[in-house]
Amino acid sequence: FIQEFKKHEEYNNPRPQLLAELITAVELNSWKFIKGAYITGCNWHFVILERLALHQYQYSISQQFDATKLEDLKSIYKHLLFVKNEIIRAVGAIRLR
Repeated sequence: FIQEFKKHEEYNNPRPQLLAELITAVELNSWKFIKGAYITGCNWHFVILERLALHQYQYSISQQFDATKLEDLKSIYKHLLFVKNEIIRAVGAIRLR
């Protein structure tokens, strides 16, 4: 899971930077996919990048979640807990090998 944050979009759009980081992680680790998020101020977007073939990728971006709205904040928290549990499971699987 990789996260990219910018205070405001005027400081640079975090999406291209995050996608470059996700592609790099997929290539360096020979992974099929990776998840991440980019945050601009209080606005969150979750991203899944999938490697289709050599130098071919597909990505999906979630709806925007506004951390100043309680229901959106709860959704952000749920997403992060889900990712945390995926990481814990993956580390556990590696240790069992």
